[in-house]
Amino acid sequence: WLKPSLLRACSWYFPIEFRSLQPMQVAVLSVNGEEVATLSAGPSWGLSEVLTAVQEQYAVAPGARIQIFHGLSPLLAHASFADIGVTEDSHLTMVVLPPRRVVTASSDGTARLWDATSGECLHT
Repeated sequence: WLKPSLLRACSWYFPIEFRSLQPMQVAVLSVNGEEVATLSAGPSWGLSEVLTAVQEQYAVAPGARIQIFHGLSPLLAHASFADIGVTEDSHLTMVVLPPRRVVTASSDGTARLWDATSGECLHT
């Protein structure tokens, strides 16, 4: 209901407890610096909230693994933005890793491609 810019301009008037409840704008960038998502997030946001918001704005290949960093600090499952120092106008870096795959071959000349996470045979 109050814009963050107005809240910052009047920070002398609002107590810190009130200001910490306001959403902050955080940009998510790819490794090459392209902005892939903009988040309006709170300091309590964790990895699951970030991944959900990013996937609403950016298409990620099925099975791909995503890691989020603030500087050199990874956003781990148990951590929040506040824990790793994310503040208003911070930039996060998103690293997209390919799905985990395993190839096997047998003496009968067949080869199979497996999903290493689920154990599902993807191709023979």
